[in-house]
Amino acid sequence: MSDILTIVMNGESQVEYDRNKPLAGPQRDFLDKMDAGMDAGIVLGEVEIKSPSALQRAQFVALQLVSAIRTSDEQRTAAMLAYLANRIPELKQALAQHRGQVKA
Repeated sequence: MSDILTIVMNGESQVEYDRNKPLAGPQRDFLDKMDAGMDAGIVLGEVEIKSPSALQRAQFVALQLVSAIRTSDEQRTAAMLAYLANRIPELKQALAQHRGQVKA
């Protein structure tokens, strides 16, 4: 069984996360802070969700991940990828389709 999480956008592998590499304490703390921030609510599309479920949190983070990949924000990409890999251990691959251009 693979411990790799792969993010595929428009049919091409973009990034991978190896769950066998442990997170350092500050990284784990950051993921906890992300959860605490989402406890206050999130916006998915145009819908405000006051108490997001684990699935809604994952969708929110996945959207943030796609945005980070598109803008080449490596730190944010790493954080969002770590969140998905650690909070959803059964997730092996996430697929995204991007149709537009990144606006500068």
